[in-house]
Amino acid sequence: MNSLTSLHALGQMLEANAHCFQAGESRASSIELKSAFQHHARQRRQFAAALQQLLSALAEGTDFQPAESTGVYSWTAADDEAALVEAWEEAEVAAIADYERTLHQRGLSDEAILLIHDQYLQIRTAREQAQALRPSLARPEVAAELVLAPA
Repeated sequence: MNSLTSLHALGQMLEANAHCFQAGESRASSIELKSAFQHHARQRRQFAAALQQLLSALAEGTDFQPAESTGVYSWTAADDEAALVEAWEEAEVAAIADYERTLHQRGLSDEAILLIHDQYLQIRTAREQAQALRPSLARPEVAAELVLAPA
């Protein structure tokens, strides 16, 4: 995968995640979670737009033709806030892996590396935010298992 294809794939993933955050916001009941999802949906759209702008500049004068997105990202199985946060964290883990693969891609410009690294750090922070919310939203049956589990 060349660097232009990697940048395009990141942008596609970010747009899909923005839609998932928007859907999650409509399913969340707590103000804190709705606010977090709203923030991250907006942030991911901004990230995707910045990557698209960079991609357009880098692809100028080349024969680069972006492929259609084949990935499907969905949080439809999330039926309560604990499941929404779990899906959020899983999406962040996948995004972190995508960013790390892209950062290791040869041929990235310094400008691309700086942009991708900045976004990568913000996504890691979002994962930490999701992790911090998990204990407060633990499902009762999961919490009971945690309490009853032998040490």
